[in-house]
Order: sequence, then structure tokens, then C-alpha cells
Amino acid sequence: MLRWKVNATRDVPPAVTVSSRPWRCLDVELLRSALSTSRLCQPESWPSDIDKMAGMYDTELTNVLDALLPKRQFVRRPRPTDPCFDKECRDAKRATRRLERKFAASTRRAAAVNASVVGTSQSAAVSAATSETTAAKAAWYNQRRLYRQLRLTKCSEYWSGRIEADQSDPRKLWKSVDTLLGRDRLPASSALRHLAVSLLTRLPR
Repeated sequence: MLRWKVNATRDVPPAVTVSSRPWRCLDVELLRSALSTSRLCQPESWPSDIDKMAGMYDTELTNVLDALLPKRQFVRRPRPTDPCFDKECRDAKRATRRLERKFAASTRRAAAVNASVVGTSQSAAVSAATSETTAAKAAWYNQRRLYRQLRLTKCSEYWSGRIEADQSDPRKLWKSVDTLLGRDRLPASSALRHLAVSLLTRLPR
């Protein structure tokens, strides 16, 4: 029986700093009011040249958005595309993120209620806010656990089926193994590496 070592570790790709606007926080009424007082709604101030007009449109709109909705910078870590991430996983991820935002909002509301309490006159409001936060946290944790279980099940089923289907073709088989281990691209997660080792032990020697 032949044995050899496989190095599954890869360098972590550098994080990328990107900027974006929090569009969910946009107040449409404020935007409408700001646009109505800008040069975009003053035809007499429009330049006659079409290129200058396009530049004015871009500049005015950018200035309005910078005042109402400044850009925020955040760090994005590149991750490989997961072939087993299907519509069911996307829906579960959206539900998890939605419950996470709901928990964060309930936490802010509870903090605001606690800050406004004077004596025991609003103890009922504090109790209700605390209960809401506790329920939101439990719902988020439960959905996050279900989402992680779904991801692990999907990955296991996908790669098990793919390796079983490629057993008769060594070239395809090792290409699948290379993809699973993250070779020649972004590093595979620790969960995928453990899954790869588990699947490789099932191959016939």
C-alpha cells in the first residue's frame, strides 16, 4: 500500500477594504427634498454641453448622497465559491441575517428603554423590551445552528456524490480532491478539510 503526505494548508488571502453606502438607512423623503433644492431641479443652471451635464448630474447626486448617506468602509475577506451552496442555503442564510438584524434592533430598543427609565414607573416597558431581546436572540441562535447544519449536510452530500462518481476516472477524482482541499485557489475552510479527509478514507485502497 502506498502512502504519502498531503499538505492542506494554504496562505490566507489578504483582506480587502471596500466602501459602500448603507442603503437600508436611506430616508426617501430627505433624499427627495435634497434633490428638489439641488441643481438637478434647476433647468436654468444646466450646462448646454451634454458631457458637462452628465458630469453635473454625477457630482450633484454624489454630494447629496454624501450628505445623507456617507460611505462606510469595511473589510471583506475573499472566500471561494461553494458549489453546494444552493437556493436552500441562500434562503437559510437570508433568514439567519434577518434574525441577526432583528436581534440587534431589539438590543438597541432595550438600551433606549433602559436609559429613559425613571424609578419603577416604566418597569413593565423594561421587562417587555428585555423579553423581546431574549426571544430575538434565541430565534437567531436557533436559525444559525440550523443554517450551519444545513451547510454541512449539503457539503457532505455534494462531495460524497462527486467523489463516488469520479472513482472510475483517477484524473477527475484527484481534480475533485484538489478542489475540495482548496489547491490553486483560495484556502478551503477547516470544515471542508475535515470533510475531505473523511471522504478520502472511504476510497478503496
